[in-house]
Amino acid sequence: MNAMDFLKISPFLNDCPNCGYDNVGTNDKTGEYHGTLDVDDNLYNRKCRCGFAVTIDANEGTSKKIIKSKIDIALEDFRKQTTAKSEQTSD
Repeated sequence: MNAMDFLKISPFLNDCPNCGYDNVGTNDKTGEYHGTLDVDDNLYNRKCRCGFAVTIDANEGTSKKIIKSKIDIALEDFRKQTTAKSEQTSD
């Protein structure tokens, strides 16, 4: 992990880009899942309790434009999946 890459990427992943939730981890007392922020080499993974997930590969670039593009693509895919699931359950 490159610390400079982390500093560039983390502000975009601290809060969930879908719902704005800012907690990660699991509540030890209740077991409630809040989401994760995992860093593995050059991969930065953000998962939220709302179901949204995104992976940013620092090897593909860490400019603001690239990071926002990756998040926008993940948001679009997530919303399509969510819409498809809700349409299936309403049929």
